[in-house]
Amino acid sequence: MASFPFSPRLLAFPAWGALALRELLLERRRPVLELYVGGRHSLPDARALRTIADAPDVRGLHVQIDGLVEGWASLAAAREALLAIRKAGKFVSIELERCSNAELYLASAADRVWVRPMVQVHLFGVGAALRFAGDAFARFGLRFDMESAGAYKSFGETFTRGFASPENREAMSDIVAGLEAELEQAIADGRRLSREVVRQAVLDAPLDPEDAQRIGLIDGALYPDAVRTELESLFGREYARVSFGSWHRARAARVRIERWMEGRRRIAVVHLAGAVVDGDGAPGAQVIAARPVTRALDALAEDDQVAAVVLDIRSPGGSATASDVIWRAVERLGRRKPVVAVLGDVAASGGYYIAVAASEILTGPNTLTGSIGVVGGKLVIGEALSRLGVHTELILGAPGASTFSAETPFDPVQRERFRAGLLRFYRAFVDRVAAGRRRPFEVIEPLARGRVWTGRRAVELGLADRIGTVDDGIARAALLSGVTTPAVREVRLGLPTPRWMRLVRAFTEELAPELRLLPRLPDSARLLAEHPGVPLVLWPWDVEIR
Repeated sequence: MASFPFSPRLLAFPAWGALALRELLLERRRPVLELYVGGRHSLPDARALRTIADAPDVRGLHVQIDGLVEGWASLAAAREALLAIRKAGKFVSIELERCSNAELYLASAADRVWVRPMVQVHLFGVGAALRFAGDAFARFGLRFDMESAGAYKSFGETFTRGFASPENREAMSDIVAGLEAELEQAIADGRRLSREVVRQAVLDAPLDPEDAQRIGLIDGALYPDAVRTELESLFGREYARVSFGSWHRARAARVRIERWMEGRRRIAVVHLAGAVVDGDGAPGAQVIAARPVTRALDALAEDDQVAAVVLDIRSPGGSATASDVIWRAVERLGRRKPVVAVLGDVAASGGYYIAVAASEILTGPNTLTGSIGVVGGKLVIGEALSRLGVHTELILGAPGASTFSAETPFDPVQRERFRAGLLRFYRAFVDRVAAGRRRPFEVIEPLARGRVWTGRRAVELGLADRIGTVDDGIARAALLSGVTTPAVREVRLGLPTPRWMRLVRAFTEELAPELRLLPRLPDSARLLAEHPGVPLVLWPWDVEIR
């Protein structure tokens, strides 16, 4: 282990000299780290939070939360990180400016939980609202002519139906029940309550702070100054307070320098987030673009300093062909070194496709995954245009020339041939999963058909290997590669957002917010309209935790 006679944070961040020196002095007093989450300040990832557990210079963590926007799997990983901090003998406290499912789920991992005196506890439980616009589109003469492979592949229902199909309703009911069980059990375990008590609190919600405290869901209702008084009583009036962000940046700089000097073999963590798209993707867009991803994976395969690779996947899917190209790159990489896939909040359809070539798949308990199926079609606008007095006359050199025309729906022959193409891709998708999971096609196919599963159910069904986070994935990759103390290399892909685009976006958000209220098609509908006839591996809904 390299040692330094001076703080490497001063070397890495000379402009922060005075601040770093002040924090270095505070660290000798074993500070309490403070973190604010809300608005533009999102929750740090679980790996960053876990570093506190291994820091002997830190006494505890205090978090002030004014709303959470993270998904279920991210919250589960953060919750496990808070539990790890407590297990290391450090104190964790959380004060909530609002309190609903997500906030109470995360806060149940803390030693102390306080809410504001006038805040109601909205522990309403998990619910889903499926929205169907088929009848609305029909009123305007618009039609999404959709085909899918897999009875549960319900993506197209949003645009073609007025109500959910029985398969869609069955799958969603199972997911809601699983997430509800996870929510109630986690709160019960964290607050040392019975599941029955938590269930009754869900049925009685909303709760006043006094009732929530009497039940044991929280420890009290306090204003910010009273919270500060509580912390002073716990740590002493002169306890050192350091922001988590500055502490973590300084620590990360020190670790990077020490690992660079040691020259250890590395585990590469490749972060893949967003829709799966062909080509290079657009500047500033958070997508998984086939070309840069495959180039990066091929480079990692050739890099002798990289012992293994972890894929951190957070994606609802996208282009079927792009997913297949990336899957192939993962397969090639896996022939050279171990690859561990870790599934985030959503890693479904194309997001799951690119994971199945990995040596192992880890998932969060609440990850939404699976959706092994293919969908495609086109937006038909001919009738809508005719209502406006716009008429189109098609002159065809061959009958198939109008297959993907927006003027008319598929004719019977076109529909049969298009569906045959989707079924071919569906069989290939299931074949990839069966090969990756080392199970027969006949066993995997009934678990496919477009059905979405929670991560815990995916493990039970053999679609994933174990519950775990990115940290667990790194540990598994190190074990599979035989590296005892690996360094970690972070790999983030994507074209930077041009400065002019950032300025336009800032202007739109700050000076003209009404522009965001203009009616537009959902992103998924626009994807269909812009890529008619392209096979898509997309999961069916958006998820919002309240």
